[in-house]
Amino acid sequence: PIPNWPGCFSHSKWSTILVVYVDGFKMAGPVRGLKSSWAAIAKVVNMGEPAPTGRYLGCDHAQFDAELDVSKAPCVGLPTFPPHPEGTSSIPCKVLCYNMTSFIDSCCTNYEDLCGPEFKGYRKAETPFIDEATFSPKEDKAGRLAPIALKVLMKNLYAARMSRFDLLRPLCVLAKYVDKWSADCDSRLHKVMCYMNGTKTYKTYAYCGNRHEDCKLGLFCDADFAGDRKDGKSTSGIFLAVVGSATVVPISCISKEQGCVSSSSTESEMVS
Repeated sequence: PIPNWPGCFSHSKWSTILVVYVDGFKMAGPVRGLKSSWAAIAKVVNMGEPAPTGRYLGCDHAQFDAELDVSKAPCVGLPTFPPHPEGTSSIPCKVLCYNMTSFIDSCCTNYEDLCGPEFKGYRKAETPFIDEATFSPKEDKAGRLAPIALKVLMKNLYAARMSRFDLLRPLCVLAKYVDKWSADCDSRLHKVMCYMNGTKTYKTYAYCGNRHEDCKLGLFCDADFAGDRKDGKSTSGIFLAVVGSATVVPISCISKEQGCVSSSSTESEMVS
């Protein structure tokens, strides 16, 4: 077992990692290690033949080979990574696609069904955020979607945490107001749903073109400045990934309001 990670297991000899959720098993590691690990599990668990990565916990996984253009490689030029051989134009890499199109579609259907007669229909939305410059707040008026807000947000937040990191910021902000939902929140939630409806096919890709010893953990953080107009607090954005000269494998992403009020954008970035 991996300490502090329930349902996660590792095998040092075979270099494999296993995630177990109810009756779903997902394993990663070298080919030889995978075969040995599955064989060992099959001796004590009545299970079918292991299959290539497919649908797991609402997310469709697709693995394929691709050629990465060196000129567009994410970390080219950083001195901490081995340089590419002179004359190299592309690098072969393994790609894993996280596709939640069907789940996002079910999120939209869930919203429509829960809204019932209150559903307004969708409009085109380039971003999930309200334009604060033209938006007229209605914070003193109770929101009509208050009874269903939590059901909508909880389902949407799963998609955001799993692979749609672009949804974390607007959904986490709305989650703060489930116990004091206003008409303002109604408008913001509908804008997020319009954006989700128009971006159902957005996917997250992980690609690796380096050996593991040539990769590192990359932690990237940033913050807005006084993004919450009610209390003046900023929000931290954090992205963790395995990175290399031709590798970016997303691990986790966080959007969290800071516990203090910063006096400058520099200070808010330091806090993040």
